[in-house]
Amino acid sequence: MLVLQIKRYLIPYMKFTQEMRLLQPLFICLLILAMAVPVTAAVTRCTPTEALPPGSEFEVILTVHEPAIGGIIESIPDGFSYISSTHPECQCRVSGQTLIFAVINETEITYRVKSPGAGTGTFTGRWENFMTRETGETPGTTIIIAGTAGTPASAPQETPGFAAAPAFATLTALALLISRKEGR
Repeated sequence: MLVLQIKRYLIPYMKFTQEMRLLQPLFICLLILAMAVPVTAAVTRCTPTEALPPGSEFEVILTVHEPAIGGIIESIPDGFSYISSTHPECQCRVSGQTLIFAVINETEITYRVKSPGAGTGTFTGRWENFMTRETGETPGTTIIIAGTAGTPASAPQETPGFAAAPAFATLTALALLISRKEGR
């Protein structure tokens, strides 16, 4: 379907030489592949989506989507208490409401938290992959304690990836090619 749309809308506006016509199928394949690169988050957080009873314990699961050597810094909201983690003790540090996890090719980190007696709280985080030198934020995830007025707790959220760059570069190259052929 996408190939037909490209041929129908883009190709007629491009003035190809005979040599370029031979490369046309390759160009179309590269354009499709560049646009089809999935956008994945480096780290996502999963928390309960329903309102929690006051003083209850629950798990927060951090999923690392690509092999990494780096770190994750999680900030837990005031009133919530860190209990434990499945991560090795030597790779986890707790300082007040801040949790720091050293990541060495782990794919999942689970930690337990106790909720306060009432209110809401938003978990936030940052990550850094030392191998790729990428950094990012894990968007806030709000937890609501039952009996507290507010909006529903959010579902797992993902950090936007960096995979849109190849599609942007391909479209930019395409625009330059078209403008050169038309003499602009």
